[in-house]
Parts: sequence; C-alpha cells; structure tokens
Amino acid sequence: MANFPYNATVFDFKDIEYVIQISIGTPPQEFRVQLDTGSSLFWVVDSECGTNGCFEGCKNNPIFCARQCDAKCCELENSNIQTVDLSTPISCQNATKFNSVASTTYRNTNQPFSIAYGFGFSAGTIGQDMVKLGLASDSSALTLANIYFGQTVQKDTQQTDFSGIFGLSYSASGNNVAPVLVQAHKKGALKMPLYSIYLATEGNVHWKPGGVFTLGGADKKHCGEIVNWIDIIPNNYGHWKFEIDEIKLDSNVIINGGQSAAIVDTGTSLLLGPREEVTKIYNHYGANLSDYSIPCDQNVGPISFLINGHKYKVTKDTLILKRGNDNNKCIFALSVLGTTTNLWVLGDPFCRKFCQIHDIEKMRVAFPEAKKKH
Repeated sequence: MANFPYNATVFDFKDIEYVIQISIGTPPQEFRVQLDTGSSLFWVVDSECGTNGCFEGCKNNPIFCARQCDAKCCELENSNIQTVDLSTPISCQNATKFNSVASTTYRNTNQPFSIAYGFGFSAGTIGQDMVKLGLASDSSALTLANIYFGQTVQKDTQQTDFSGIFGLSYSASGNNVAPVLVQAHKKGALKMPLYSIYLATEGNVHWKPGGVFTLGGADKKHCGEIVNWIDIIPNNYGHWKFEIDEIKLDSNVIINGGQSAAIVDTGTSLLLGPREEVTKIYNHYGANLSDYSIPCDQNVGPISFLINGHKYKVTKDTLILKRGNDNNKCIFALSVLGTTTNLWVLGDPFCRKFCQIHDIEKMRVAFPEAKKKH
C-alpha cells in the first residue's frame, strides 16, 4: 500500500531526458518512460511495433488499418481498403515492448490513436490495464487500476533506449483519452489533486537517479516554499500554458508584458523561443546559434522570466551543458521554436532550476525554487 505524498525516483540521462520506471499488467511488465508535461497521452511500445502484423487494431478499424497497418492485413480483413505506402520510419528495435496477451488484467478498447510531437509521432491503439509507479517487485509502489494508455505499433521519435512517454498535461488532446494522473484523480486514487516534479543536474551521466516525481502532494524536501500560483490559459492541447509579463537579460528587456506566453515542458531538453528573441540572447552572450555552442567558461548572466509578477531566473548552471568530454566548447541550452508565434517553451533548463507543482483540479501551476544539493 502506497503512502502519500508518493515519491517515485526520476532517472537522468545526460541532463537531456528524465525518465521514471513503471510496470503494466498482471504479472507486471517493466518499462522506462519519459516524464512529459508537454503532452497528454501515456503510451508504451507494443509487442507488435515494427512487425506490420495483423494486430487487433488493424482487424477492427478499417480506417486505422489503411493508415497504419500492413496492406495485406487490411486486404484480408477489409476487402474495400486500398493498399497504402508503409515507408514511414519505424523505430521499435531497442525498446522494451508490452505484451498484452501475457497480462490477465488487460482489456482492449479497439480505439486507435495517433499523436504528433515537435519531432516525431506515435500511433497505435488504446488499451486498459493496471499501472504501477515503480518496479514489479516493489510491493509499496503506487498502483493505479484500469488506466487507459496507448500501445504504440508505429513510431518515429527521438527517444533513445526507453519505451514510452508519460503524458502529464491537464486534459486530453485529440485522442479523447485523459492524461494518466487525471484518470487517477477521477478514480480517487490520489490523496490530493497535485503532482510535483524535481529535476537535478547530474551532468554527462547515464540513468543516474536525478530527481523525484511526487504524486498526491508537493515535494517539500527538494522544493522551496510556494509563493506564486499561476493560472493556466485554457487551450486545445491541454498545455500548462501561462502569460509571460517580461523577459530580461541583466537589465535589458527582451520582451515586454502582454506579448508572450509560455508552456512548461519536461519533455523538451532546451529552452525554446521566438527567433528574434533567441537571436538577441545568443548575440548578448557571444554564443553560436548555428550549432548551439558557447565557451564553457563564458560569463552568462541569468535569463529572467517575470510571470504573474514574480521573477524566475534561469542561471548558467542549468543553461550551459557539457558536450561529451570537451571542456572548452559547451552547449547553450536555448533554441528557436519552429513556429512564428510568441510562444516560449520552458524546458529542462527551467525545470532544473525550479520545481513544478501542478494542480490538476484548479488548473494552476507553481514554480518554487529547487533546493541546492548538499
């Protein structure tokens, strides 16, 4: 039986990706999934991924079959379906895959899904099963019953060697499947409608414990006092989106109030912003936008975001990342967002400096400063 607030260990991959360990089904099957506050859907790679086999979603949904499944499968099951081009990249080889046949608590919904990301996509069908926030052997881990999740049979994402995404936005986006913690809250599985994320800076490491994912409350051990609750701007994507009053470099104002908004996103490795503003920041600090490089010893002052009247300063320790074993040239963790809007994405550099406290009932978020490691 889990105690609340419930803390799950977050694992750091080179300060680029942050992952938790979960288990699905009965008996439990273990997976590593990326924490992603910037998307809504929880999915893992399915055993059918990359096989082009006639899995249940192909057999029971002609439209989905024509778009995502092997043409021969569609012809067999649905004679009126035309053959399709299956040249879309499939990247399932290195992932741990979910075997629904092996789970006695699994239920197939026959509902297809597809989701696009800034880089890549995922598609498959929706299933329902037990989800444990921890390893299969952990009897004290929080277990959530009857959770809907995606079983990916086709994907093209930038993932390395983990097997899914744990979407944590506040509402469903396009697939009519509520985010996993919204499902859990509606079932009364969380003591409070809160979750928090603390991310550490561990450097060029591979799957080292580097953060805490807290459910049903706030992480008071690693996070400071909450002094500012920020209301979310409702949007069709379920993003944790809010207004930015002002952005400053030292005493130089880059953006004035009322002109910009931001989303907070643990699934994005960098800060992203409009080209004009990002170019100003690169020029100000003598960094190279073409390859995101900056001298490791460069004197970089904070980028200050004024949000709901409160300043949040992102400092050099989270903005400059090591590039392998090179001690001279580092990565400046800031890039251009591929849109023409005045939207900023506050990715991992912001999330390492400030904890995230998400209130999924009142649709608000807070960013207490992360306590320094001792």
